[in-house]
Amino acid sequence: SSQSGRYENTAMLQYAIETAHRHGIKAITYGKAMSYGHRAWEIVRRHPDWFGLDPYGRPMAMPADQWVDLLDQWRHYDVLADLKSGKSHGEYWVPRGYPDHRLIEVIDHGIDQVIGSARLFSWDGVRFDSSGFRAYYIDGTKDGRDGVNIRSMKRLKKRLWDEVPGFLIGHNTRIPPYLSKDGRAYPLNPSDPTGHEFRETLAGGCLWMGEGFREKAPRNGTVRYTTWSQFARDEVRCIRTIKHYGGHFCYSYGLGQRGEVEDLYRFTIGTMIGAHQYGLDHLRAGGSEDWGRFLTRWSGFIWGHRLRALADAGKRVSVESPRPLWWEPFVNERIVSPVRRYVIVNLLNPPVIDQIEKTGDQLPPPVETATVALHIPPDETLKKVYFLSPGSPNRAEPLAARQNGNVALMKLEPFDIWAMVVCELEGRYQVPETPPRFTEPMSADEIAELKDWQRKRITINVADNMLNPTPQHDPSQVKLKQHPESTVELSEPLSVGGDPGLDVLIFKGLHHYAYRIPEALDRAAPASGLRITETTGREADRPNDHRGFFQYDLIILADYGDGLRADTHHLLADYVTAGGRLVVLGGIGCLGQGFYKGSALETVLPVEVRVARDIYRLPQPLPLGPRAKEVFPGLPLLYYYHAVRPHPDATPLLFAGSLPVAYGRQVGKGRSVVFAGTTLGEARNDTETPFWQSQRWPQVLGELLVNQ
Repeated sequence: SSQSGRYENTAMLQYAIETAHRHGIKAITYGKAMSYGHRAWEIVRRHPDWFGLDPYGRPMAMPADQWVDLLDQWRHYDVLADLKSGKSHGEYWVPRGYPDHRLIEVIDHGIDQVIGSARLFSWDGVRFDSSGFRAYYIDGTKDGRDGVNIRSMKRLKKRLWDEVPGFLIGHNTRIPPYLSKDGRAYPLNPSDPTGHEFRETLAGGCLWMGEGFREKAPRNGTVRYTTWSQFARDEVRCIRTIKHYGGHFCYSYGLGQRGEVEDLYRFTIGTMIGAHQYGLDHLRAGGSEDWGRFLTRWSGFIWGHRLRALADAGKRVSVESPRPLWWEPFVNERIVSPVRRYVIVNLLNPPVIDQIEKTGDQLPPPVETATVALHIPPDETLKKVYFLSPGSPNRAEPLAARQNGNVALMKLEPFDIWAMVVCELEGRYQVPETPPRFTEPMSADEIAELKDWQRKRITINVADNMLNPTPQHDPSQVKLKQHPESTVELSEPLSVGGDPGLDVLIFKGLHHYAYRIPEALDRAAPASGLRITETTGREADRPNDHRGFFQYDLIILADYGDGLRADTHHLLADYVTAGGRLVVLGGIGCLGQGFYKGSALETVLPVEVRVARDIYRLPQPLPLGPRAKEVFPGLPLLYYYHAVRPHPDATPLLFAGSLPVAYGRQVGKGRSVVFAGTTLGEARNDTETPFWQSQRWPQVLGELLVNQ
């Protein structure tokens, strides 16, 4: 379940959420603005244009060689086998991709997933890691894009709330510094000009989480705190700003990793100024016999959205104590009706040492005597005063107020670290309006920015001339990968192949599984004499010399290329020349996009390879056939292909309509075959069959691999 090692299934999770609801507890799921796991990379295969593409036409964060093994592991994961063996996976670590949030269909797909999950499990909300649907990585950086993100957040909230009214939305904080006028990672006052996307993210009661505060040197965004006074002054402004825009603020305190006194002050100061907690920090904080009971009972004076900073607090309130207390930045008011308001004076007994890293284990002496004076306007009446304080026991006691003219004096009860003096007043008040659920419409500049970013997308072009489409790459961005001379030489005569039968080595690329290679080999070769070895090209599990490669009768590069190093290119070229059979199956990481251009490997292929970004989408899907304009039964369709130029002595082997998409070539004693089609794309309707899903495909591929 998520990032833990606990096994779950749908029925168990539904039962847990249903039980929580019966106790009044909401259930929040955890979401990503990115895509994770084998299902995500299957979406890359189906919709390659949905993801941010690098200048070489490959998805951002194109997986390293070892990622393919991880994806295969989870694609074939057997939870029952793990349970029987006693083995447990503590983490579901899987490769991630970065959807291109400039595309509205990408945003809608993500929203559909959240809505579908909410319907299935009855979630009450979602908390996103990496700040929800922010447009990270659309240009290879982590910076957000205001226009893109405003559009995405508005759409996310509207669609979610139309389908699931009251659905909660939360975000981890990764705010870029341009959101505030002085370069900080967050605004310090409601009047600070902030990014529209930041305000839209908060509007409607959304949660903003400070995850970095749990680090040894606590931080919020880019600001690191070295002193308690800096933290307390700074954060009260940040949290009031977030509440001003309708949001909530939450800390991940990281308690239990440092001393008890530091943990107590982290939790107490954050809570006092209005931060919620993440996880079960209140159980580790100390300083209260029951934080959960105390905070729940008095939540309206800590987290209420109508809490506002008391104007001119230094003139309206004064505090006297033998040991100076921190209080002035923390005085709030809450207007609850046209005739009632509360003034809440938070009092902190500060740490003995202001430097956070030197807090140690020394607590200050308890506050034994302190007096709070409140200036009461002439048209208001003080009705009640309460003293609230966590401790052992927690305190909630009425206070007597001695009124001297317009000033009410209140002598406090003793307390340890934190106390609240809550004054209830009657008068005539303007109840604050509930912040709007959405911000103002996007400005003309923001719309222009969104359109500009949309224009900058790297896409897979539709072929304008199928035999020789216009090159897609930008020569200023895409340079030919240099392939140095090989350091591996054939020092002795070797023959290709070994034991009777068929020995096959498969280099597995990102979408190798879609080709159904094992099934094709079973069709084409006797099972008793077929031996298959698979590799992702890592040095530890691939051949590294001629003898290692020459033992195979057939080598397949299945959507594979970037992991091939110069020596491997030369070894494969020597292998073909000496009598080996090499088959290349196209894909997002292969041929031009696998940096074959200019390599020793290209010299033995039946086609000339283009520089990266050589994959094109066909104007219309074309059916595969053995000859031009002939079609295999079942009308198996091709959607994307590599633009290649056949070698003069190459022979076409397969066609899509009249477009050759597979070539063979005799080189020395061996033979090479290239299938320039790909398994990218998906059926557009129920009547279409992608070629790799057709019944005929394993037979066709088997012939291509073994016989043609």
